[in-house]
Amino acid sequence: MTSSKWMCLLLPLLSFLPLCKSFSPGDVVPFLERSSYALQATDWHILSPALSPRFGRNKDVRIHSPADNQSAAGDFKIAFALGHDLGWKTPWIALEMGCKVTDVGCLHLSDVELVFTFEKNLLGSISGFKWKPIYVTDHVDMITLHYHWKERVEYDLGAAMHWLYGLSFVGTVLLAVLMTRVPAVVRHGEMLVRDEKSR
Repeated sequence: MTSSKWMCLLLPLLSFLPLCKSFSPGDVVPFLERSSYALQATDWHILSPALSPRFGRNKDVRIHSPADNQSAAGDFKIAFALGHDLGWKTPWIALEMGCKVTDVGCLHLSDVELVFTFEKNLLGSISGFKWKPIYVTDHVDMITLHYHWKERVEYDLGAAMHWLYGLSFVGTVLLAVLMTRVPAVVRHGEMLVRDEKSR
């Protein structure tokens, strides 16, 4: 089989592979954070494994607030993302709300609830991501991140057909590879036996 034919077979498989991002229970899920102050945003940076979520495991972690007592926290915002390749991220979350000249009515970000929806019927994959900021009246130096996991159990016919197509295509490619590796002598021998029987 020529290289061009092999490429024709492999291109659909390569397009299917990015959808196969999977996790096992307890795996560290890449989690990124960035902040913004006075319209200047930092680059994304990944949190340490100790502060990152683990697939299927609920836990709480605390991170330092990007604002300090000497800065105007009302100008600070923070955002989170599930890795660059997973495609889930929050919008900018303000560290303060309703703050004016005085602290009366001022609310400070204290917690962020992060809910991940996952599926484990075929491969452990993340299928949903929601977030909810929580504000309190007292100033806080640490922000608590609550990681919650919920399993999606309803049957998705479209996803099932997609996986079935992908698996059947992989099987077809493997069968084609095995057929090309059958020795030519064996194939010719089979043809000779057939010719003798036909006589």
